Amino acid sequence: MEASRGRSPVKSDCGDNTIVAMLPKPYNLFMKCTVADCEKQKRGKLYCCMHYMRLKRRGSLNPPPMRSAKGAPVEFLMQHLNSDSPDCILWPFSIAPLGYGCINYKGRTTSPHRLVCLWVHGKRPRRKMEVAHSCGIRKCVNQNHLRWATREENQLERAVHGTSNRGERQWMSKLTRENVIEIRRLSAAGLSSYEIGPRFNVGSKTIRDAVSQKTWAWLD
Repeated sequence: MEASRGRSPVKSDCGDNTIVAMLPKPYNLFMKCTVADCEKQKRGKLYCCMHYMRLKRRGSLNPPPMRSAKGAPVEFLMQHLNSDSPDCILWPFSIAPLGYGCINYKGRTTSPHRLVCLWVHGKRPRRKMEVAHSCGIRKCVNQNHLRWATREENQLERAVHGTSNRGERQWMSKLTRENVIEIRRLSAAGLSSYEIGPRFNVGSKTIRDAVSQKTWAWLD
């Protein structure tokens, strides 16, 4: 692909497919991952895809641990199944991309917290109900913290716990809550998206989407 005038191609290392994005040259200064010795391009505010997913899955930027012994994950659940502890019981084994635990049970891959909820509370009362964490910790498998809930109830709890990925928690977000408030104030004062964009190192489209509430619609 031939780069357009004033722009340079930036390749992403996310997934198997190579994505070529055309970004203005000044943006290249901000594209390196902030982790020491990592030469990969960051795709959000701080990290490249690999380090972001490590942080989200395990809460650490270090490489994942070795595989667990066969049968150890199920044995761990059985040992803690009837626990009366009020504290979280954190899943120490494989973690899925969204930060929840992952387990292979009877030839099927599922989530350990869902498995515990099935064992303790039985099948979900209604279709499309989800397992909700009263503690807000995705890796928790304490039966006392789990229950069946509707998607609406679960999303409301996520917002309360601060685990919702909306706004600046979304890893591709280039703006913060304070940025969006200021952008909307400047737009209301008569500044165009082309004038506002350079102040926040984003393009005019990002500004227009924030002002029109195509993005950040939940923020009044």
